[in-house]
Amino acid sequence: MSYPNYSRPFSFLLTGIPGLEDVHFWIAFPFCAMYVVAVLGNIALLLVIRANPSLHLPMFYFLSMLAAIDLGLTTATIPKLLSIFWFHSHEIVFEGCVLQMFFIHTCSIVESGLLLTMAFDRYLAICKPLHYSAILTGPTIAKLGLAALVRGIAMITPVTCMVTNLSYCGHRVIHHSYCEHMSVVKLACGDTRPDSIYGITIATLVAGSDTTLIAVSYMLILREVIGASSREAWMKSFNTCGSHIGVILLFYIPRLFSFYTQRWGRRIPAHIHILMADLYVLVPPMLNPLIYGLKTKLLREQAPAVTTMPHWHPTNTSLSELHLTGIPGLQHLHHWISIPFCIMYLLTLAGNCTLLCVIKADPSLHLPMFLFLSMLAVIDLVMSTSITPKMLGIFWFHSTAISLDACLTQMYFVHAFSAVESGVLVAMAFDRYVAICNPLRYLSILTSPVVASIGLAALLRAVAFMSPLTFQIRRLPLCHPPVVDHSYCEHMAVLKLACGDTAFSNTYSLSISTYVCSFDPLFIALSYGLILRAVLSLSSPQARKKAFSTCGSHLCIMALFYIPGLLSMYMEKYHQELPPHIQVLLADVYLLIPPAFNPLIYGIRTKQILDGARRLISSTKARFFCMASDPFNHPNSSSSSFILVGIPSLEASPTCLGILFFSAYIIALVGNGVVLLVLGLDTTLRDPIHCFLGMLATIDVVMVTSIIPKLLSVFWLNSTEIGYTACFAQMFLVHSSTAVESGVLLAMALDRYVAICHPLRYQVILSHQTIAEIGLAIVVRALLLIAPLTGMVSNLPYCRSRVVAHSYCEHMAVAKLACTDPRPSGLYGVAGSSLIVGMDVAFIAVSYGMILKTALGKKSCWKALSTCGCHLCVMLLYYIPGIVSIYTQQFGSSVSLHTQVLLADLYLTLPTMLNPMVYSMRTRQIRQAVLKVLLPRKGRV
Repeated sequence: MSYPNYSRPFSFLLTGIPGLEDVHFWIAFPFCAMYVVAVLGNIALLLVIRANPSLHLPMFYFLSMLAAIDLGLTTATIPKLLSIFWFHSHEIVFEGCVLQMFFIHTCSIVESGLLLTMAFDRYLAICKPLHYSAILTGPTIAKLGLAALVRGIAMITPVTCMVTNLSYCGHRVIHHSYCEHMSVVKLACGDTRPDSIYGITIATLVAGSDTTLIAVSYMLILREVIGASSREAWMKSFNTCGSHIGVILLFYIPRLFSFYTQRWGRRIPAHIHILMADLYVLVPPMLNPLIYGLKTKLLREQAPAVTTMPHWHPTNTSLSELHLTGIPGLQHLHHWISIPFCIMYLLTLAGNCTLLCVIKADPSLHLPMFLFLSMLAVIDLVMSTSITPKMLGIFWFHSTAISLDACLTQMYFVHAFSAVESGVLVAMAFDRYVAICNPLRYLSILTSPVVASIGLAALLRAVAFMSPLTFQIRRLPLCHPPVVDHSYCEHMAVLKLACGDTAFSNTYSLSISTYVCSFDPLFIALSYGLILRAVLSLSSPQARKKAFSTCGSHLCIMALFYIPGLLSMYMEKYHQELPPHIQVLLADVYLLIPPAFNPLIYGIRTKQILDGARRLISSTKARFFCMASDPFNHPNSSSSSFILVGIPSLEASPTCLGILFFSAYIIALVGNGVVLLVLGLDTTLRDPIHCFLGMLATIDVVMVTSIIPKLLSVFWLNSTEIGYTACFAQMFLVHSSTAVESGVLLAMALDRYVAICHPLRYQVILSHQTIAEIGLAIVVRALLLIAPLTGMVSNLPYCRSRVVAHSYCEHMAVAKLACTDPRPSGLYGVAGSSLIVGMDVAFIAVSYGMILKTALGKKSCWKALSTCGCHLCVMLLYYIPGIVSIYTQQFGSSVSLHTQVLLADLYLTLPTMLNPMVYSMRTRQIRQAVLKVLLPRKGRV
């Protein structure tokens, strides 16, 4: 569309992060993890505040508004950003771009206004406590929130109008990962000074006025607090403001940096600009709920009450744990039934993963049909993984117990992803209809954004359908016995345990199942009816055969999915006389056979996938033989092996160094082995602290074993060569185990805080299930942070020296050998290390600050401090050499190379060697248990 004085492009292209396109795939993982944390954290905050009447106070109403704005801010940017990074979906329509810009900048101004109102709230709470409730009434709070929203809309609407009225002269590429105002304005060919001046004025006015008023509020608070005579009143006042000040700093510092460097920071690289802008919309929404959850006492106390809220009933008690029977009536055959089930699960994993790899690796398969097929493969992986591991645990290890929350989560995943799969099958039928009936418009109709939107719509539909069902069951009281006659938490099987009225759940589930299983096949039948009409009108028999062939695999998959699904669903509801094992077997087969056979059907019947798989295998073979024959002839080929030098400048004394490290390794293995043995044999050592200590010992064994054997072979056998894959496997193990150890130390600080500050609730809070979940969260965090780093370094081309100037495959030592710029991976490494160390040390310091505050002045002060002493020693042993090693490696150019390498080696060796000694000497229970195991007679006397 054209106008007399300006032209408007149909769409723009977002580049992502300029200069880091090669690592977009890996950068997306931490971004996705932060987005998930932000969404879950803010939703949890909203649920906790809504569920607790004691939190219906002005402060928490403002906090709810902040959480809602954070959800809007992140959701306006991150889904599109991830689609750029993972699916190369760079295009965004002009209206979508302007809408995104409007939401981002409006949410930013509204958030600034909310932070100002929260400062005003703290001022009233501390300086005018008697008038607090009278001033901040419900209508006043609503007006303040509305004023912040109206101000944001009023300020950003002119910006949006000015951008839409600019003339764009053919430039479509926005060098950013989202539609930031100045990045879009730079594409205009007219006079953009009014836009720039207005943007700067608004930003300066908002940031300047809001921060000034916030500063005035806190100065008045400070004056009031200093005038208070009670030290306890000081501490309480500062504590109630601490979380707010943390949130303010998190919001304004990166925002101001991002805004002003975007306009005047010409010397700062573009990728730094963009990364700062991305982190500005990600980090505050992610950390805000964590900061408020940790620093606000009322939230800390009420959050567990929400997550463990009992379901009250006049006569029945609610169950916290259920037991799955497996296949009723066939328990004696469980071991044999598990074999085909395990084989089908392995086929599912191998087949669907292969399908995803082939589609990702072959550009010729980046078509709508194969994008839908990728979605189907991901759904099949999730659906089968949500039931099969637990089912095999029942069959092989008689692990029938499952917590109520885990049961409901499994139910939600199974039924939601069944609905998603049905939606994707409808989308694939539509794809075939467009491909056959409108072949010339196929790629223009099913563009990447349209495909992504269809996938998202299928997911949202399933979430909207299944969420009410899960919540309804969660609210029902469940009666004894807590036995689910099924091999997984199927909806109807769990519902049979309810003592209340289940009519709504029954009716709702039947309605949803009927809707999905009626409308989706109806639309599929309609698509294939139109396809059949179009095919029969073709004159060429060969064209007709090709058209039918291209639909054959899809029809097979639909039959595999809907027939057992419908049989399972309606037999479960109406055929009560059918033996239970037949119903359960049908339900299991419905969730196991389609995921196992879908990739086989597509692989056999779809020529493009067969050809793509052959090309992938051929290219892998060619690359392997090329690397094996001469890995360094080509400038872009990766090395097949590296050479480790050991400790540079100390090559003359390998025997002495080897003896020292060998001694440390033996001590570490023996010490940690004894700790694990004692913890396993002594049934009195089952407290949470001992579980965390077992995790620490295991991690220490993994960490030291990943480097010392190879280090000793370098020192004593001169075996300096290490394979390409082995080098990156060692790098992954070393860095992920250090990240896990940091998380375990944080968990141990939490354990000491709960043991000293909440001794009566210690075992209740830190149950075995909670400990397992904490351990799993620590491992997942490490994998999410380190997997992208390893991927970035392994994808670098190595054409320089093969010599790694280190004793093991340390990240930066290997990256320095690359022929391209290693700074992105270096920057990611420093950022990841700083994030882990900074957050963990900060939380540990907060834990010990609370312990100190609780312990001081009590008779048991010395005992409380003594029980924390060994933990503090272990932390100092770990963090001090770790921080020194990381930052001298990155920035200590004046520090000699052998000092850097020695520091890194000692950082991985000393803590693992001394940890068991510190704990065995300072912890009386472990000391006695060790003596009991080693000297049994003496222990009995």
